[in-house]
Amino acid sequence: MMRDERRMRYSPVILIVMLLAAVCFVESAAAQTIIVKGVKYKVRIKSIRDGKLVYESVAGERSVYLESIEAVRLEKYPQLDAGDKAFEAKDYATAAAQYEKVYTDATESEKYLKIIYGAKLVVALERANKISEAYARFASLVQVSQSELVKLAAPTKKPATEAQQAQVAKQIEDEAAAVGDATVRAMLKSLARRARGLAPPKNDPLKSKLRGAGVLIRSAEANQDQILKMISEGKAADALKKVNADLQSGVGSQSKLLLQKGYCLAALKQHKDAAIAYLRVVVHFPRTSVKTMVLAHLEAGKTFMVLGQPQHAKTIWERGLRTSGITAEPSIAADMKARLEALKAKKIK
Repeated sequence: MMRDERRMRYSPVILIVMLLAAVCFVESAAAQTIIVKGVKYKVRIKSIRDGKLVYESVAGERSVYLESIEAVRLEKYPQLDAGDKAFEAKDYATAAAQYEKVYTDATESEKYLKIIYGAKLVVALERANKISEAYARFASLVQVSQSELVKLAAPTKKPATEAQQAQVAKQIEDEAAAVGDATVRAMLKSLARRARGLAPPKNDPLKSKLRGAGVLIRSAEANQDQILKMISEGKAADALKKVNADLQSGVGSQSKLLLQKGYCLAALKQHKDAAIAYLRVVVHFPRTSVKTMVLAHLEAGKTFMVLGQPQHAKTIWERGLRTSGITAEPSIAADMKARLEALKAKKIK
């Protein structure tokens, strides 16, 4: 009985201590936030282990794969938020300048920042058409980490001129010769070949096993405007080759790449194949973005109309208008409604 009374007597004190500890943890960790699948987690970051970021939260120690992290926020580095906003706005030169500051200033205990935002820095530099700088930064990054995330960020374009290609490749080859680690040396040698525009070696050490990464918004999103531009210039066949290469490599959003494939095939008047590409988005990627989903419905219906199948077009447009969250895309919804009204006027059932 005495033991129970003591437990009752001290339990409020224990609860208060526990509550204070939790509050203190949240306050101390408030400056560290990771974003995974759109959800923000306040954490205390501890280390990197086996390709994962290890952290503490109020629930205890947890870990998450680096490639699953969409963003990191630290009060110490306002450049992270500024860079991500610029990246999202496709102002890649500004994004690269912000990420460069983080990459340069990150301490040894902040190695995870060098890896995550070093990878994004390389991508931003390449998209800003600063190809030589992208190669130089990647050559530095690969000596920090040889993770799959880093491999995924490797530059894919070669410098513009043969002179630049030779210069960049020579610099990387010199770095490779001075590196003791065999894995890093092999990766640098492969990078030098890429800079010269040569075919990759067998079992390319730069080939990533990842299909994509949260922090790296790669091919489909970055090339959307480029693919449409190529189609408008009458280069649909070249655009299709590019999209197919991205689909095969597994880099980027597969649903958006399939949508682009549909655009290319439709432009090439391969309407049946275009319809299949659009329907693959609808059927196999129900969790893709609302915009991609409703566009796939809209374009599939338009393709069925070209194929002389208005009943199928009507079915797919009606289905598209039932897409969850379609109110976020009012112009696309209005387009489908107008097309359905036109079919109704023709008494298509």
